[in-house]
Amino acid sequence: SNPVMQIRQLAALCQDGEDFSVIKAHIDRVLREFNATLGMDRYVRLAAWTELLSQIERYFSRMSDPLWLDVMNHARLRVKSRRQTVLNYRKINKLK
Repeated sequence: SNPVMQIRQLAALCQDGEDFSVIKAHIDRVLREFNATLGMDRYVRLAAWTELLSQIERYFSRMSDPLWLDVMNHARLRVKSRRQTVLNYRKINKLK
């Protein structure tokens, strides 16, 4: 299923009182599952993480609930990290 939808649902659960550390663990699982679907092609992986980051960033607003923002920011930082890993891997291979 759509990882952005899952992350939004988790953000809503956090707003409803679910523990933030539990929500973060669920987000990490969602992102691991997403990563597992991407295959090995670096360009495909980079495009997928870039698109996911773009989709997540659409749900940021100054008017948002602080708990919502905490969850979405956690997801955004995790996606940025995954994306950077793909970029760094490509740079290292070019140096070899």
